[in-house]
Amino acid sequence: MSYRTILLSGAAVLLFAAPAQANGVLTIDPTIRGAGTVSAADGYGCLLSPANANPANSVVTNCPPKSVTATITIRNGVPVIGIASITLSPEPRPGWQFMGWEGCGVLPRGSSVCSRTVTAFDADLTLTPTAVFREIVPVAIGAKPAQFTSDRTPTFGYSSSVAGATFSCAIDAVDVPCSGSSVTLDPLPDGAHTFKVTGVHNTNLSINPASYTFTVDTVAPDTSFAAGVGPGEGALQTVTDETFKLVSSEPTGARFECSLDGAPFAACGPTVSLKDLVPGKHTFAARAIDRAGNVDGTPVKRTWTIAIPDADGDGFNARSDCNDGNAAIFPGANDIPGNGVDENCDGADAAIPVVAAAPPVVASSAGPRSVEQVIVTVAFFARASKRSTKFTTLQVKNVPLGATVNVTCRRRGCPRGLKKRGFTKKNAFGTVTLARFIKKPLRAGVVLTVVVSKPDAISAVKLVKVRPSRKPLISTKCQPPGASRPVAC
Repeated sequence: MSYRTILLSGAAVLLFAAPAQANGVLTIDPTIRGAGTVSAADGYGCLLSPANANPANSVVTNCPPKSVTATITIRNGVPVIGIASITLSPEPRPGWQFMGWEGCGVLPRGSSVCSRTVTAFDADLTLTPTAVFREIVPVAIGAKPAQFTSDRTPTFGYSSSVAGATFSCAIDAVDVPCSGSSVTLDPLPDGAHTFKVTGVHNTNLSINPASYTFTVDTVAPDTSFAAGVGPGEGALQTVTDETFKLVSSEPTGARFECSLDGAPFAACGPTVSLKDLVPGKHTFAARAIDRAGNVDGTPVKRTWTIAIPDADGDGFNARSDCNDGNAAIFPGANDIPGNGVDENCDGADAAIPVVAAAPPVVASSAGPRSVEQVIVTVAFFARASKRSTKFTTLQVKNVPLGATVNVTCRRRGCPRGLKKRGFTKKNAFGTVTLARFIKKPLRAGVVLTVVVSKPDAISAVKLVKVRPSRKPLISTKCQPPGASRPVAC
């Protein structure tokens, strides 16, 4: 028995194991489908012109056969295998690709190797394989929707460098009719989709169709404010700076637009800082926009009011305080006579009072002498409720050098330390604070008596009355030297 093995693609090889009386002839008679060449090392070749009207369906049959003889020799009575081979090299024309050999019967189409074993002692072997070439038909997608889109009927554009090419299209592996250079799809549901286009030329299909994956999203996101950041709804505050942090229900790829006090919406970041806001009512609104361009149709809003500031902390804001930079000047303050300052905001400085029951000017060896009058100011900042008043500041200001300050309290609810003889500070000067006595709210009806005295001087007496739901009332009296009780100044 003899055997022959044929290999096609890189090479076609004939192997013989036969009696010495027989030589074998290997004949290759290839054909070509498509546009390309098949050649051998000794000049064998075959070419199909791409000018053919329909090269995909044509077969070139005029390629001459190629034969080679294998001679069997015998050594010491033993047959020696004779080897004959023909090397065939397929090469596609520009715009075409070699797909493989047909007519092998063993390996699938497109394989790089074709083999067959023949059991015949003296028969020659002729093979007629076909080199298959396929037009590439490149295709590209041009116009297309964004990767995330709210358009349920997107339009795709496509093209090929092969003149006269047509196209076939599919969405999610389902064919859709397409013609010309573009197609508009029927409405798609929300979710991920893949569009695929294949070029077609002379029945050849694109070896590498073009595809594009995108997501349809028609649901708008929801917008919210981060908890614990920014003013509460309807808040009343004195700070003029505010910060908001924005949250989208679709955080990936989200962006925001903001509006302050009805202004047109404009792009903003997820953290918004507002500076130097004017006193009054403000409304801040924000809306989220997702990756597909869907806009929240119900922006989140926050409204709050900035109170007119009280810069000097005297309890009166800039609208009612004639000097909001000086805590000693506010409506109802003690107006120091004759100092050229309008402390009580009534539009004029108080006149120097005529002191009743004051000792007359007396003569002495040192000449005439007038009686000194002590003039001080009680400054405070407080918030009143129906039952009590909470002081945050309570001070006696403008105390002359060497004076004595005595503070007492009467009525129920007096703070500890001010009952009976009360609090006394000797050799005082400047400002004396009463912070230790106002740590707790003072009950409505409590009256504090502040006496600032100096030897041989008219003492200043200030009465601070705590009133329900109203700011404390301060009245001023004078107490001449030697008098048992204060009198009107």
